[in-house]
Amino acid sequence: MIAQKRIGIETIASFFNIIGFTTSIKQTVEGRSGAKYVVDMVAKKAEAPIERFILVKCKLPEKAELLRVDEVTEFWAKTFDIGADRGIIITTSKLDENAERYARFNKIPIIQGKNADELKKEILLQWHEEY
Repeated sequence: MIAQKRIGIETIASFFNIIGFTTSIKQTVEGRSGAKYVVDMVAKKAEAPIERFILVKCKLPEKAELLRVDEVTEFWAKTFDIGADRGIIITTSKLDENAERYARFNKIPIIQGKNADELKKEILLQWHEEY
């Protein structure tokens, strides 16, 4: 069995760079409430006269874990308070049923993949067309 290389946030950022986003990793961003949040990644894309501002949560554990509903609700709250155009969750984890339901209801895209190649394919397909 060949060991899978651990996927890092830098790898995910490089996929967004391919489709024209500038990215910043592990940024502290102040919300409209005045609260400060550390976010995994901020992705921006300027195409006059519009600038897209996206927050990205990366859950890329080495061992199998579930993406829990409390993680999704916390991320949604950050995205709302910060005023981002969109929040996206990228993960190699399986989804808790309630997390999936909550994300779907609140229109939070979750990109899932087992490895870097699968994640890259999904990011390039979904976000190149949408943004």
